[in-house]
Amino acid sequence: MMGHLIKFSNFYGSEVPQNPIEIIKLLPKEEILATITAINARLKPIDKSYFDDSRETQIECLRVLFLDNNNHPSQSNCLKFILKYLRTPENHNLFSRVTCLYAFQEVIDTEGFVEATPEYTIDLRERILKYLLSVNESILLFDQEYSGDDHKTLGKNFFEYFMFKELPHNQYYATSNSINLFFKAFSLFKAIDLDNTFGNHLRDYLKETFGVESMNDFFKNQMYSYFVSYDKILKFQYIKKSPLYKNSGKDGKDIITYLVLDNTLLIEKTYSLFINDFWFDYLKVKNICNRTDWGNFIGSVFFEPFLEEILNNSFKNNKRTVLKATDDLKFKLNGRDEIEYADFYVRESNKIIIAEAKSNYLPVVNGYKTVKTIADYQALNLNKFYKDYGLTQLTVKTVKLFHDYKMYIKDMSFNFKRKVTLFPVLVVNDPIFSSGLASFAFKRKFEHSLIDENIEIENETHKIMPLTIINVSDFQDMEQSLHDGDENIFNIIRYFHSISSKKRIPTEGTTVVLKTIEHAINKRIKRKLIANRIKNLTWLE
Repeated sequence: MMGHLIKFSNFYGSEVPQNPIEIIKLLPKEEILATITAINARLKPIDKSYFDDSRETQIECLRVLFLDNNNHPSQSNCLKFILKYLRTPENHNLFSRVTCLYAFQEVIDTEGFVEATPEYTIDLRERILKYLLSVNESILLFDQEYSGDDHKTLGKNFFEYFMFKELPHNQYYATSNSINLFFKAFSLFKAIDLDNTFGNHLRDYLKETFGVESMNDFFKNQMYSYFVSYDKILKFQYIKKSPLYKNSGKDGKDIITYLVLDNTLLIEKTYSLFINDFWFDYLKVKNICNRTDWGNFIGSVFFEPFLEEILNNSFKNNKRTVLKATDDLKFKLNGRDEIEYADFYVRESNKIIIAEAKSNYLPVVNGYKTVKTIADYQALNLNKFYKDYGLTQLTVKTVKLFHDYKMYIKDMSFNFKRKVTLFPVLVVNDPIFSSGLASFAFKRKFEHSLIDENIEIENETHKIMPLTIINVSDFQDMEQSLHDGDENIFNIIRYFHSISSKKRIPTEGTTVVLKTIEHAINKRIKRKLIANRIKNLTWLE
C-alpha cells in the first residue's frame, strides 16, 4: 500500500475543524465504529494477504460510509463525493488501515456520543467522512516537519532518517496470510507449551486471562472469533491490547456480539502481540525470567527451528539444492570457542544464500519509533541498532569471513575453489524490517558497510549480490511453490533486485526502490500460498 492519503484540507479546501471528533457525536459510538470497521474490512479482507488500495475499493468504502450499497452507481446518493475523489491523482486514497486504527482508538476513548440511532441524512453521514479525513491530517502532521534542506544536511543518511521517521506510519501496512500466521502462532505456543520452564506458566496464563484449559481451545476460540466474529468469553479494553469491541446489545438470546475492529490485530494477538502480552502481563509481573531470557527463548527454541522446518520442506525435493542450518554451521577452529558462522546456508550450483535470522521486534525504548526531527535521529545509537538486528553480524562475519569458513561447511559436493555468487539475506520476524523503507535503508547501509570493511563486491573468487530482507511469513508464502519446484528461491531474489533497481527510477519513479521481496513473491506466485502440510488444519486437532 504505497499511495498518498488525502487530507481534509485537500478534499474540502478549508482548515480542519478545531476538534474533529465533536462533529460525529451526533451519531452513536457503535454506529461510528461499525462504519469504520466496514471500511477497514474492505481494505484488508480476511481472505486476502494484501491491502487493497484500488480506486474501486476506495469508492466501495465511500458507498459503505454513506449506506449506499444497493443503488446503481449512477443513482448513488454519494455520487458527488465519488466524482470529487476521482478527480484526485491515481495513487491518492481517502482511507487506509492507519486511518481506521487511529479513529478506532480515539472514538473508543471518547465519551459524549448520542445513544439513540438518528434518522440518517447525507449531512450526518458526511460527518464521518470529514472526521476520517481530519484523522488523515493528524496522521500526516509529521510531514510538515520535513525540510527541503534535510537531504542536504544528512546526505547519504537521509533515507536512514526517513526510515525511522516513517516507522509509526508504515508498521501497520504489513500483511500476512491468515492461515499461515495462525500456524506460526500455533507453533510458537507449542514450543512454549512443551518447554519445562514456560509450559506450566503458559497454561496458567491462558486459564487466568482467557478462561481456557488448553492452547488448542484457545486457538479454536481465536480462529472462530477471526472468521465468524462471535465470542462469549473475551473481554477487551482498547484497540491494540484487544481488537474487539463489545456491543451493548445482544444478537440472539445467549450470544454477545463483538465488532472485529481490525482483523489483522486480532490474529496478531496470538503471535507478535502475545509475545509482548505474555511477557509484560505474566512473566515480568511474576518475576519468572528477564527480558533477555525470554527473547533468547523465542529465537533459539521457536524461531530458528520454525524457519528451519519451512526451509527443509521447501528444498527436500530439490536434489540440486543444499541446505545447512544452525548446528551444521557451528565450528571450533584452532582450539577457540565454538562459533556459529551463519544461521542458514542454501546453495544451488555456485549460487549461495548466507543468512542471519533475527526474531526480535523493534521496541519503543531506545527512541527508534519516536524520531520526529533530525536531532532525534542523530541521538540514536545506530551501531547498536544494526548490531541488534543482524546487519553488522551479516557484514563483518558472515560475508567478510566467507572464504575463511567455507571449507568447514559440510557441503562435500561443491568445489569451493570455484567463483561463487553470494546472496546475503536477513531473515526477520518483525514486519517493520521487511517494509519498503526499511528494506531500502538496510540495503544502502549494507553497501556502505562493505566499503567500510574493504570487502570487494566482485573479484575472481566471488560476486556479492545486494542485501535481501525476507520476513519469515514470506518464506511461508513461498514454501509450497519451492517444494513443488514451481519456483526457485534464487530466481525470486534476482527478480526482486531487478524490479527494485535504482536504474528503473527514470521510467518508474523513485518509489520503485521501495519494493520488497513481497512484491516479487506476489508477482511470481499466485497459488499455493499455504503449504499443503498446513492448509488442512490437522495441526489444530
